[in-house]
Amino acid sequence: MLRELLSEIRIKRPGLEFNSGTVLEAVLLSEGPVGSAEAVSQFLGLHSRFELGWLLKRNGLPSLRHLSAWALVLSWVHHAEHEGTSLCKLAFGSHRHPSACYRLVRETTGLRWAQVRARGSMWVQQQILLSVCSEVASSHEPVRNFASQPGLFPTHPSGQPQGRSGKHRD
Repeated sequence: MLRELLSEIRIKRPGLEFNSGTVLEAVLLSEGPVGSAEAVSQFLGLHSRFELGWLLKRNGLPSLRHLSAWALVLSWVHHAEHEGTSLCKLAFGSHRHPSACYRLVRETTGLRWAQVRARGSMWVQQQILLSVCSEVASSHEPVRNFASQPGLFPTHPSGQPQGRSGKHRD
């Protein structure tokens, strides 16, 4: 299941840098976390986890944590569909607390487990493809100074930006 997804990603992202592709493949083929960002960055010969984050972002990929979370959710939904396994049983089988798994599903997808389960593994795969393939364009856009665009932030009648509380900064 994740192999097919990986094949589709390779077709849609043929120019992915080697190290980014390696991380993506490792996460998808292991169906979840492959270690800490620090450990993965050391394995790749990078100087720090920050360099790994920068590398993934530069290549239009989500963070290692987000990639791992999506792969886990897809794996869980796949097992639930094909084996009828509950998320609680999957959690215990992977030495995780069930509430942490339910929270991870909610944080990753924005939906409850029952909603994700009802949408199915194809929906989760589509979400992964969107996060991996649609960020290509956005990662190469120039950085904009949003504060200089009118109407985005509240301003005082003098034209000066206001703070978060809505009060004028002096």
